[in-house]
Amino acid sequence: MDEEKRITDGLKEISEKIDAMDISTPDLMSLMNFISDRQASVAAKNNKHMAIFSCTALAVISSLAVLFQLSALAFAIVQGLLVTVPAVLLLIKRGKRNELT
Repeated sequence: MDEEKRITDGLKEISEKIDAMDISTPDLMSLMNFISDRQASVAAKNNKHMAIFSCTALAVISSLAVLFQLSALAFAIVQGLLVTVPAVLLLIKRGKRNELT
């Protein structure tokens, strides 16, 4: 674990040095030779973990949005039934009352 932390710190240091130098892309490509394979694999692993986390977060957020929409739909249906059913029953009752008179 200490080795990965040291490598991660090294990657952060490299990125800070690149930002401080404000160099162009060809110079940046020549700096790629100084990054070891182990540092590259740790960076790829970190990117993979970040991608998995972001996909999981997106799935959770979208499922919550769908759940909210379904609850809003259920609320609208219940509200509609609370208004519609008594109104229909009153119309039927009024129709029967008119038939009797």
